Amino acid sequence: MQRIVQSMNQKSIKYLACHEAGHAFARAKNGDAVLLIDAIEGFVSFKTPDWNCGCGGYLHQQESGGVVFNFNPNCKDCDLYVIGVLAANYIGAAATAILMPDDHDPQDAECDYAAAAEFQPPYNAVPEKWKALKLAAARKAEDLVGISAATILSLKDATVAAGGRLDGCRVHEILDSQTNTKD
Repeated sequence: MQRIVQSMNQKSIKYLACHEAGHAFARAKNGDAVLLIDAIEGFVSFKTPDWNCGCGGYLHQQESGGVVFNFNPNCKDCDLYVIGVLAANYIGAAATAILMPDDHDPQDAECDYAAAAEFQPPYNAVPEKWKALKLAAARKAEDLVGISAATILSLKDATVAAGGRLDGCRVHEILDSQTNTKD
């Protein structure tokens, strides 16, 4: 009986490692410093650099880890930034859907979509714009998984091999080595 529980836990860790590896990959791609992939608790810890747009839009990470932001719904640069942020939220589910289709559970993305929704307020007056940004971000997340599957799988495998938690230094080593082999 213990063997079945152990293999179920291992399967769960692999699944969560894939999901979180997707988030870590996209966060790093956005310029964030990944601090930890945690497939046991199901999160990625990261530090986002301050972003300031020429139009006055901004995003700043607070010491508590939360963010303060304002985006201009009429600014293309703000739109591109928001698409990147949303894609980083959406990519976990895209990674499991594409790379682990037999195990994928769409309900696992509910927290990711809720986290992405926190960026909606500047777009409340333009709901069609918000919808378009979400669709663009979902496409970007799927495209990133498609073109970077090997890197995401390397992060997943390293996270599993590390017992479910992979420190940020190792994450960035893997990302750097994958980037260097493709140049």
